[in-house]
Amino acid sequence: MKLKKITLLLLLCFAFFLPFNTFAQDGSEKTKSSLEDMLDLEIPEITDNPSLIINFSDPSKEKSGVELSLDEKEFIKIESPFTLPALSIGDHSLTFRFLDQYDVSQTLTKNLIITPRPPVLNTPIINNDGINFTGRALAGSEITLILNSNNKMIVKQAEVDQDGLWTLTLTEEIPQGLYTFSAFTKKYGYSSELAEPLILDVSERKIDDSNTETTNPIHFAFKDFTREDFNQLTTNHIDLLVLSIALFLIGLLLGILLFSVSKKKEENRVVKEVEKKFVKPTSENEKSLTLLEKLKDKTVNIENPSVLKEEKKTDESVKEKKVISKVDFLENFKSHDPDNEKGKESEDSKEEKKSK
Repeated sequence: MKLKKITLLLLLCFAFFLPFNTFAQDGSEKTKSSLEDMLDLEIPEITDNPSLIINFSDPSKEKSGVELSLDEKEFIKIESPFTLPALSIGDHSLTFRFLDQYDVSQTLTKNLIITPRPPVLNTPIINNDGINFTGRALAGSEITLILNSNNKMIVKQAEVDQDGLWTLTLTEEIPQGLYTFSAFTKKYGYSSELAEPLILDVSERKIDDSNTETTNPIHFAFKDFTREDFNQLTTNHIDLLVLSIALFLIGLLLGILLFSVSKKKEENRVVKEVEKKFVKPTSENEKSLTLLEKLKDKTVNIENPSVLKEEKKTDESVKEKKVISKVDFLENFKSHDPDNEKGKESEDSKEEKKSK
């Protein structure tokens, strides 16, 4: 009986307090929603943008401003639009403090989760070693590659280096056909969204080298080159034939040009040697005269201009020697002067005139 009474009492208590608890939760959600409406604030719960831009409005009458506290740090005054500092991967709390339209202080806290961004996928390369996948992602994170088709699904992981590069080689044999592949990034336990899926065609994938036939080494000899090979070469490789003809013509033109240049140099050399034989050497100090200068200057001997030049110089030196000064003239011819020292005619000169 006691057990039944206790159980009944507990059920009555639970039924009595449950409506109040639900009402309190609804009230808190309504209060939270009303505060967001006051601020005209819209913040997503999860984003891969660490520098999210927040838009809001100040509900106070005097526009006293809005304050923000990131991860329970001190409040700072912000203005709309406000760009969050680069937040790290993980959970963050944003607490807003403001005055409502009645000048009553209100506080609103929002939780924000920053996730990594999806990785970048490059076009895979198919070779004998397998299928090589490459791309970019958050440095120091891990990417998970998902390769899927109607018949098979393959999941592989790869580490991202400090430069944000990752590579993954799929060596196992997979059935030929069309595949879609995508990937997501994971760091600190938080995963990104899936990257945009791409299509991969493995129908042309090469099998292991052990199954391929060995080929003989390639060799070439002109004796094995037949007319049929020449016809096949000219018909199937027209571009190679045109290139060969163009190279031949360019080489021919260069050969003709070099031959003409060398021939011109040889002719100039022969002409200079002939000129040296017919032209008489002149002294270093003597200036060589052209034929026109020789004809204009009558004192120049065309055959040997140096002879008359020297004669002309000697005549000029003689003329220079015959020139005397006035003082020398008066001293040498004073006896022939008819005037005396006073400038009058002397008696001797008068007597000579009378005798004449």
